[in-house]
Amino acid sequence: MKIKSIQKIQSNSKRYDLTTSSENFVANNILVHNSSSTFYNKVENIVDPNIFGVCSRNIDLKETEGNTYWNMAKKYSLQGVLKDKNLSLQGETHGAGIQKNKLGLKDIQLAAFDVFDIKEYRYFDYAEMVDFCDKNNIPRVPTIYVGAFKWKTVDELMEFADSQNYDNGTPCEGVVIRSVKEMKSEAMKGGRMAIKAISRRFLLTYGKE
Repeated sequence: MKIKSIQKIQSNSKRYDLTTSSENFVANNILVHNSSSTFYNKVENIVDPNIFGVCSRNIDLKETEGNTYWNMAKKYSLQGVLKDKNLSLQGETHGAGIQKNKLGLKDIQLAAFDVFDIKEYRYFDYAEMVDFCDKNNIPRVPTIYVGAFKWKTVDELMEFADSQNYDNGTPCEGVVIRSVKEMKSEAMKGGRMAIKAISRRFLLTYGKE
């Protein structure tokens, strides 16, 4: 189905004030039409300390020849990176042959966006995640802004999302904004403070596929 136009309408659905007490936020590009990937290592006991696994969005995957997710684990040496650590790494597998490859890549790549401490049950703060990925040569989802939350209205935030492009000029799917220091949101029932803004340019260009 191709979207022909987008029109603002009145709605009774919940809306949240964008004002927050936290002053530091990070905005990341969302990789278009990707495959969510999780790589984890559990340290459980002395006999078998390292249990490494690879997941798609909803499925724990067995290692099989040619499996794209496991190929990413091997490409970035993630089993070695996570060895002896109770951590999971979350990212987007994207590129050639995946969801029409709107970024126009010639190969398949991984872009990390989260590191989760399984034992402490917490996400790394932004600086921790950046440091971990950079030290281990793991590509990250591009950061396009770090600073105070500057959007006063939903329209301003949408315009920011609309203005983003990928390196090949393709309209970006949108942006995700999270606090630099991990924090909870009462509006999100105690979940992580996060906002996802989908680009209207992207929707008008590609529609609902």
